[in-house]
Amino acid sequence: MKSEYGDIKLNTKDYIAWDNIEIETSALPFEEHIFNSSIEDDITIPKFSKKYSKDDVFMLTHDFFATLDKEIFKKFLSMFKVKSNNVIFTKKDLKDIEGFTSIKKGNIYITVNQKNTIEDVYTLVHEYGHALAMISNTEKDRIHYYREIESKFLELLSCLYLMKIINEDETAKLINMYCVTNQNTSDQTLLKYKIYDFMKEENIFPYDNLLYKKLFQNLENKDKLNYEQFHMYLKYIYSNPFTYQASYAISDLYAYGLYDIYLTDPEKAFYLYKRILCKNNKSKEYLENIGIPISYGENVRKLIRKKDDNE
Repeated sequence: MKSEYGDIKLNTKDYIAWDNIEIETSALPFEEHIFNSSIEDDITIPKFSKKYSKDDVFMLTHDFFATLDKEIFKKFLSMFKVKSNNVIFTKKDLKDIEGFTSIKKGNIYITVNQKNTIEDVYTLVHEYGHALAMISNTEKDRIHYYREIESKFLELLSCLYLMKIINEDETAKLINMYCVTNQNTSDQTLLKYKIYDFMKEENIFPYDNLLYKKLFQNLENKDKLNYEQFHMYLKYIYSNPFTYQASYAISDLYAYGLYDIYLTDPEKAFYLYKRILCKNNKSKEYLENIGIPISYGENVRKLIRKKDDNE
């Protein structure tokens, strides 16, 4: 495809699959909430200097879970005691995946993309959040938008815990990483909302050769990408369906809500956490009915500002 925007030949691999574009009706109300939770501050991606061994990571993860609700800790221990067989630290290229959790014949398996930094604790805590959900509810959640709540909430609590016991600078970096990761996911999700709305309004199909050109001409390009860069970026974010990025962005809203509750009433927060662990096919209505609000993460941003103020 030749144009003033570049010389790109599209083949079938370059087209965006409609399944990766289409947005279910149940996800449409979250666009404004995700926008409102966006962080305007310019937060840099941190580099971690202190090294942590696998044993260090296991110890910190165990000690963190020991500070939580007793029932949650008991479930965690049932998996932790077989960690030598069920947790794998790998340095293989997992692309953009920091870790993943699976269940096979009733056994939980966790893989961590090893960095040998405090990030490994953060990743392992996240994956144990998924593992807790798996052993609490053996049915796979068909509604994907809320499947990250359990893990994202534990990430926040692990940041609070680590603030008390490790180097403050490393913890500040960890909090920054949490916010940068969330912001990147929100940006990609919001762009997908915009593209979906634009294509519906303009009656453009994903197999239209002019799709990229029209999107490039009409969408805000805040990163000042040239046409080829823009084309490659869209291919990247559409390598997964909308539900992939949206599950993180939407779950963040409820993880923030649980975190707000935890700051004033930890017992209530853990009660609600255990309810969502055991619930299959969670919905917006269910989360509202049990009392988990949508939040925009103001209390998390306070942590960033505190760290900045102390530097």
